[in-house]
Amino acid sequence: MTHHQGQYYTGTLDTLSKIIRAEGSRVLWSGLTPALCVSIPTVVIYFTSYMKAKQLLGYNERSPNPILPVIAGLY
Repeated sequence: MTHHQGQYYTGTLDTLSKIIRAEGSRVLWSGLTPALCVSIPTVVIYFTSYMKAKQLLGYNERSPNPILPVIAGLY
């Protein structure tokens, strides 16, 4: 096993250019689909629950109570 002296990457742009050169640009997006498959349903569930909690607490857009959205976000 060999040990390299110094830094292999010198910054963000250097890292991106080396990855693209070595593996292609498609590899930068390879984890996007699994990440979206997890995050989109989570966000939908959160916002649906948040809006329902605001509704159950009696939040009114015409005369808003500033504390109700905070309480709804805690659910």
